[in-house]
Amino acid sequence: MKLIVHEYSIMKEKLLIHTVNEAYSFNPNQVICIEADGNYCNLHLANGNEYLLSFQLGQVESIIKEQLSYSNHSFVRVGKSLIINMDELICVNITKQTLEMNMPSGERMLYNASREALKKLMNLLIENKKNGMVTVTFRYGDKVFAILPIKKGTKIFNPTFKPSSDGGWDFDFSQVINEDTVIDWKKK
Repeated sequence: MKLIVHEYSIMKEKLLIHTVNEAYSFNPNQVICIEADGNYCNLHLANGNEYLLSFQLGQVESIIKEQLSYSNHSFVRVGKSLIINMDELICVNITKQTLEMNMPSGERMLYNASREALKKLMNLLIENKKNGMVTVTFRYGDKVFAILPIKKGTKIFNPTFKPSSDGGWDFDFSQVINEDTVIDWKKK
């Protein structure tokens, strides 16, 4: 039996996953998480689409590390069955053994993980905070629309995600952010 090695390569700010028979190209900002499903993975996108990949989670983790290690994308392995986009993480609940991810629609997705994995994730969040990370929270009305961890003293770009076509983010995106910041959606 001949072993076929799955190849992967880098495209401009795209996560490219391909086998001999199929290729997937994803914008990393749109990836919410990747869930293990036996010898396969389910990749969940911000638009609600889900893709079944013929890779094990460890293989996808290696591809992400290879392709996105020098970018600002922050994907983290959580236990044996999940890789999450830290930019979309809302809540870690060790007691309930869940973590909550944000969807651009405002919907929240709950995922299960072991207590040990969630404790490691919580420690990573605390460590990021100590290492000069701040949180930018985007609100739409009284709901959190998105949370973005960034390095203290940097600027962010006006995000392309919008909760509605009527309005804009009420913030001067040319300013440097040095502390946790809340940015509200302002309707026209």
